Amino acid sequence: MELMDKKEHLETIIQNAPFGIHSYKLLDDKRLIFTGSNKAADTILGIDNNRFIGKPIGEAFPELAKTNIPDLYRQVVRTGERVRKRQIYDDGQNIVSAIFKVTALQTGKNAMAVFLQIVPTDNH
Repeated sequence: MELMDKKEHLETIIQNAPFGIHSYKLLDDKRLIFTGSNKAADTILGIDNNRFIGKPIGEAFPELAKTNIPDLYRQVVRTGERVRKRQIYDDGQNIVSAIFKVTALQTGKNAMAVFLQIVPTDNH
């Protein structure tokens, strides 16, 4: 398989994965910049994540800026350490409120991906 075919194949897998994916890059000034997402992330969050491309994490997701998540993500990029945790996300506007199982991992130099899965809640 040629390099371009492999890249297209991987992009197809990412875009059709059943869990949400966000990607970020860490700049020299320590800003964590949103670089992309997949279709499932749009569905899970109920928004078009493409509008956040090029924005710092705190601007794209203001409620996350109030947590330790941005620092945790920076640590993932710097150290290569994989982080798994449950994360409660509330956009502060009652549009998105959910508990997510999150896995964050380094994907390259100064780059990372975050995998999002909604944790089902038992309302009984």
